[in-house]
Amino acid sequence: MLIAAFLGNINNEDAIALAGFLAPFGNHVLRATFGQNLRLRNIPEAYLGNIYPIARKISELSDAPALLANSIACTGADTCKLGICLSKGALTAISRKVASSGLELDQLAEFKINLSGCPNTCGQHMIADLGFYGKVGRKEQQMFPAYGVVAGAVVGDGDARLAQNLDRVSARDLPSFVVDVLKTWIEKKPQFHSFGEYIAAEGAAHIRALADRYRNVPEFDEDKNYFYDWGAKDVFSLVGMGVGECSAGLFDLIGVDLKQIEALSARFSAPLQ
Repeated sequence: MLIAAFLGNINNEDAIALAGFLAPFGNHVLRATFGQNLRLRNIPEAYLGNIYPIARKISELSDAPALLANSIACTGADTCKLGICLSKGALTAISRKVASSGLELDQLAEFKINLSGCPNTCGQHMIADLGFYGKVGRKEQQMFPAYGVVAGAVVGDGDARLAQNLDRVSARDLPSFVVDVLKTWIEKKPQFHSFGEYIAAEGAAHIRALADRYRNVPEFDEDKNYFYDWGAKDVFSLVGMGVGECSAGLFDLIGVDLKQIEALSARFSAPLQ
């Protein structure tokens, strides 16, 4: 039996209550999963009904659609010096948006959404159906939090493969973008054996088209929300990262700056009209 623990968190009181319930059943009854949840094992069938009230108290996700319980995020910039974005805040915003979307989420029980706060794969984004990793975006000279989009991993199959790197979306638009992707997949699902098959056939192009809807980030004075990460009190920046520990962010910034330099170079090199 699975006990959902959103973002892998469980408070002390609930952990003590769970431990007290499990103690009479001896060892080897509890496992932590790669999906940041808890799995109970070797529990006699007669006692399974007693677990539900405990699971429900630990997390409301215990009776929510499996998609929400299985979504994971690394710790991100909250505590990790390598982190660029606040991935836990982003996943919280995504979960709220998806839960209120009205989509038939029971059709997506096996779907995996994974987030990492930087290009490192602590959030396992490269083995997700739909994955994201923290990036730095820039509007003129102002940085904003963004996420690289990957999709279509195939795991546990003879044709196993990592997710494809497809596009980029601002952190602020991420929840709406995820709903767009899920809505499209529910419509396309009857035509494909798996999401990975859909991505390989036509889904990659569809996702790029969806990301294009969110291409234009407003100016700072028009909408400051784009320049604050989910759950952040301060404007997005890389200040505070440890020396020698922010290479992921620096490489991202270098890439953004190079693109800007190339665009300006092409503009000033063009012949006068």
